[in-house]
Amino acid sequence: MEKKMNRFRRAWLAACMSLALTDVACGRRSEAPRPALDLSYLPSDVMLVAYADTVRLKESPLYRAWESRAPGEKNRLAEAKTFLQRLGVDTEKDLDGVLVACAPSADSAEWMALLRGRFDVERIGKGLEDPSARMAKESYRQWSIYNLVLVPDLGDLSVALVDSSALALGKSDTLRRMLDAREKPEISLQSKGLMKRLVPRLDGRAQIWAMLDARALIKGFKDSKEKIPGAVEIPDLGNLSSVVSASLSASLGEDLSLRLEIGSDSSRHAQSLADGLKGVLGFARLGGAAKEKDLGAVLDGIRVDGSGESVVLRAEVPGEVALRLEKKWEEPSR
Repeated sequence: MEKKMNRFRRAWLAACMSLALTDVACGRRSEAPRPALDLSYLPSDVMLVAYADTVRLKESPLYRAWESRAPGEKNRLAEAKTFLQRLGVDTEKDLDGVLVACAPSADSAEWMALLRGRFDVERIGKGLEDPSARMAKESYRQWSIYNLVLVPDLGDLSVALVDSSALALGKSDTLRRMLDAREKPEISLQSKGLMKRLVPRLDGRAQIWAMLDARALIKGFKDSKEKIPGAVEIPDLGNLSSVVSASLSASLGEDLSLRLEIGSDSSRHAQSLADGLKGVLGFARLGGAAKEKDLGAVLDGIRVDGSGESVVLRAEVPGEVALRLEKKWEEPSR
């Protein structure tokens, strides 16, 4: 169990590092065109996809305010920037966006990251192949996979130069699966009906998106339970057991706007889920408003609407409220 937790911790840190790369990239002038959310780089069994448009994020006054008052994050951002510089990536000019994805594996989650932008593949490749880089190179089809030295807290990490607009990070086995998907789009996530249908539902004005295949997630947990002795039993999820998918769009301007759409397996279950969420929010408002004024204001601003087989939650959070809450949540961890 401890071994499994260590793997999970490394996977979580890998995701956090990818978000750090997002922060690092948000310091340059906006350039066009920017890459679309392209699922053809991902294996078809991916159950979670999150993407941050770093070019547009830096245009948000709220984001810039967050960035300017996060002294505790300076070391993490510096480490991420140094890591990318070692790869030959200029974070100020090359990076447009960061995609993080997760697929189930035999013993834990399989994380992967894709950096989108405009990369000088030849220059980066020469740097990676320089003897001083101390990286092992393996050929895979028409690509090269570079096995990096062990990264603190992350473990094994490799990189593949997919093309001039995409650089993949993950374990070498994971990168081979990503390259297989890129070479044959018919076996990629782009061909998977559920995820493909979720993309048009994302808010085009948002800078951050996330999509979840809920059934694949539950199946992954069940498979892990069967394969791993002592794995935790999945509790009865009630109305949540009917959830098929979820998609989140986050828009940062002066304020923060969130839109979460939950797909259910039937209109009846969607209505039941909407009613349940309204009840939960009602109880949360009673407690949250009494204990924390800002949290109460956020809860009061959440709207729940049901339409067909979908439930949509919308939240509008004033920038000053978001900043105060962020500061309070960060204080205990510093």
